Amino acid sequence: MTDQNPYQAPDANLTEGTREPDVELAVSGIKSLPVGAGLEWVKDSFGLFMKSPLIWIVLIVLWFVLNIVGQFIPIIGPLAMSLLYAVFMAGFMLGCAALERGEDLEIGHLFAGFKKNTGPLIGLGAIYLGVVIGFAIIFGILVLGGIGGIGALANPDSTAAAQLLSSGLLMTILIASLFFIPIIMMFWFAPPLIALGGVPLIDSLKMSFAGCLKNILPMFVFGLIMIILTIIAIIPFGLGLLVVVPMWTAAFYIAYRAIYTD
Repeated sequence: MTDQNPYQAPDANLTEGTREPDVELAVSGIKSLPVGAGLEWVKDSFGLFMKSPLIWIVLIVLWFVLNIVGQFIPIIGPLAMSLLYAVFMAGFMLGCAALERGEDLEIGHLFAGFKKNTGPLIGLGAIYLGVVIGFAIIFGILVLGGIGGIGALANPDSTAAAQLLSSGLLMTILIASLFFIPIIMMFWFAPPLIALGGVPLIDSLKMSFAGCLKNILPMFVFGLIMIILTIIAIIPFGLGLLVVVPMWTAAFYIAYRAIYTD
């Protein structure tokens, strides 16, 4: 057994040659930030978007199109997009780092995750896919139990709203949602931890969970504000999402820098 602390910053400079000295991407620890940090993440993510708004929009639209096209390829398409989600997210993170260095955001950044730490990123996608499938199976079993099993599906009258409330189905959904929160926490910061910090796959999951847990209040504030902004963005024919979705994406990078780096 090694005495090395998995949360300790690596001895080697894992990002040397890919960044300027004034942009520290290596992991130095896990900070606990004040509640107001959540609001700062929102502001800073908008600021990062405004550095190159047109390219941000093109990248998000291109990513959306790739996901749509993937859904039309039976079995392989959806599976591939799930496995590669962390790779594409890493590309966005590398693009954010470039913007912070004063460089240009480029279309090629969407695929930059294929150039470095690709194996661990695909492994992260595989773990996420497996966890989601397992959770869906367990949730489905609980729901079927809550509405009276397969027989209830064959008899629509048995799933009336009043019976669902009395059967405990809503309670099952609530409990399942609470169990899914830790899963989200494990994967939230894992892509930037791998892509930017060079953290090993399993350690990235542990550190992501620890980072979210230590900053649960600013995370809540950030999430609440962004959900409100997302709802507002949907109103004008969804056009506001062209701004809010890049903000969501940039916020992964902003929060990573605030929590894990100097």
